Amino acid sequence: MDKARSDNVFMHTESDKVEFSKRLNLALKSLPNQPLNAAQIATQFNLRYSKEPISPQAVHKWLTGQSFPTVDKVRTLSEWLNVSYEWLRYGVKQELRMSDIDKLMLEYFQKLNPTQKQAFLNLIIEVTKK
Repeated sequence: MDKARSDNVFMHTESDKVEFSKRLNLALKSLPNQPLNAAQIATQFNLRYSKEPISPQAVHKWLTGQSFPTVDKVRTLSEWLNVSYEWLRYGVKQELRMSDIDKLMLEYFQKLNPTQKQAFLNLIIEVTKK
């Protein structure tokens, strides 16, 4: 059975589990009121998850690279932690999409010398103050 077919039945490698746990721990560190223990994480997760609740033991296994959550659980985690599903699940960074004008501004900005860049940055800061 191949990996793309179904995460729910795919046997994840030890490396998959460890890498997922690193990303999960990193995302959790961005939350306010850190650190959270496994029971607190399970409680917060269960408030957002409509299916059967998870246990602190399940969270502990995710955090320590012993197990890998199902697709729906990864999706719930990504929404709660405000990270992309692709990054949390696969480690793939979401591509930054820029408008044409943003690309043009970046292109011109990169041509400036350091003094000009600082002056431009100061101007942007001043213009955007409210």
